[in-house]
Amino acid sequence: MKIVALIEDGHGHRHLLASRSPDLVRRELSARTGTARLLWCAVPPDAVGAGATVVEALDRLGAHEPQALAAIPVERIMTVLTALCITEPRHKARWRSRRQWRRGIAQWFRLTRRKRLSTDQSASLRI
Repeated sequence: MKIVALIEDGHGHRHLLASRSPDLVRRELSARTGTARLLWCAVPPDAVGAGATVVEALDRLGAHEPQALAAIPVERIMTVLTALCITEPRHKARWRSRRQWRRGIAQWFRLTRRKRLSTDQSASLRI
């Protein structure tokens, strides 16, 4: 399972990547550039992989080149990543539970209607 990570190296370049161990990647970058900071990391939702989350984040940010991430404020990048990994999956799960609840109520109404129809028909047959 890979983790989505945002790392800033000693030259000020930001790296948005999917890795099994973001801290080891940070150490590699630190060895090459002097320093490196792990700015943000999270496990992506189950249905979506880390690579797809990184691609979607880059599309939403409009950063199709490695240098483009340096021009985007860190807060904006973190907001997009938080939306992709935390906020949107919660909303989808909430709607899924509401949909299941609504289906349960609809099924209950259908069953009780059938029972009412069957009792009405039997009463009419008795007369």
